[in-house]
Amino acid sequence: MATVDRKSLPPVDPNSLEPSQEEKLRGYADIAKRSWHGLIDTIEQMHGAIAAKPYDILVQLPVIGEPVALIRAGQEGATRLVYTLVRAGGSAALALTELAKPTIPGEKNEQHVRAALNGVFGDHLAKADNPLAASMQLVSLPGRNAGAPAQGEKLCLFVHGLALDESCWKIEADGVDFGQGLAERFGYVPLYLRYNSGLSLEANGTDFAALLDILVAEWQPKELLLIGHSMGGLLIRIALDLAHRTHQPWPERVRTAICLGSPQTGAPLERAGHVVTSILDAFDVTAPLGTLGNLRSQGIQDLRHGLGRLLDTNASPADLPHVAYRFLGGNLAEHPNHPFGHVIGDGLVPINSSTLPMAQGNVATRMIGNLNHMQLLRNEEVFEQISSWLQP
Repeated sequence: MATVDRKSLPPVDPNSLEPSQEEKLRGYADIAKRSWHGLIDTIEQMHGAIAAKPYDILVQLPVIGEPVALIRAGQEGATRLVYTLVRAGGSAALALTELAKPTIPGEKNEQHVRAALNGVFGDHLAKADNPLAASMQLVSLPGRNAGAPAQGEKLCLFVHGLALDESCWKIEADGVDFGQGLAERFGYVPLYLRYNSGLSLEANGTDFAALLDILVAEWQPKELLLIGHSMGGLLIRIALDLAHRTHQPWPERVRTAICLGSPQTGAPLERAGHVVTSILDAFDVTAPLGTLGNLRSQGIQDLRHGLGRLLDTNASPADLPHVAYRFLGGNLAEHPNHPFGHVIGDGLVPINSSTLPMAQGNVATRMIGNLNHMQLLRNEEVFEQISSWLQP
């Protein structure tokens, strides 16, 4: 779990969080070595399971059983030696590559790769103390706000989704820059959260609540607006629920919490992935592949249930009646109410999961057609709906 303290404030330029070239090389080399060993382990286990089938039968036969057992032991020993040499050879090759110190360009593509690695393997990176593992941090983007906000200002905090980082909110081509737009239209100071999206929802939600507690204590904002995309919306709801249950004061400053395409009740793709790995685990020959599939991060696996295991997804908004909960979902179909949306929604999250039609309390929802999951971050109609929700 990431630690949160006053060093997380004030927000920093995201470039200052960049690992050094040496740290990047060490981090990528460690991932490559672990991936190589994991692949070889999987192949060896499958090889062993397949090879064991005839031996399991032959050792039961009279007369030849004992000689077969001896042959089996010799063959298994030789196989282990071969795979050990393969592992060692791969590790040596990767070590030489690391010593060569190739240049890693400091481009956004590499930053996106790191964000994706955190989403897929972030909990493993954190356990291994890999320098590529992201820590929870407030950042500002160039041109939005210089340094820390002044006390008493209205703050808008954007929370990215799985396998992304704060750069997903920055628009350089077509689309609407939500942070800049809300600053100009309503006077909000935009801030952005960076975090390791591969950690569990509970761990990230707990750290987020602690960070917000520090933020409000330090700056005493006049108002706090929370906007989360995908997994980010789940973290917002977890943090609010935890703060309410533990009597933290910061939710008193929250006026509106907006979830864009957040899988409140879970994501079907992760459910399908769980079914596939469960089937693989059921057979000894394919079990190693199931193990490989289970290496996906806890953050991804948590999306199978959404918030279902952490809080009452429908009733929770009623616990904080002064907070306006707003849920927006996309539908790939042109008409927002097309039944297709109840099956596939924005391509990743079904409409019923993102909009919570049965939610109680100060709740409003909106469905928008012809919109995929990532377009929720920059769509003009989405921005206008957010603006409408923020009108006095």
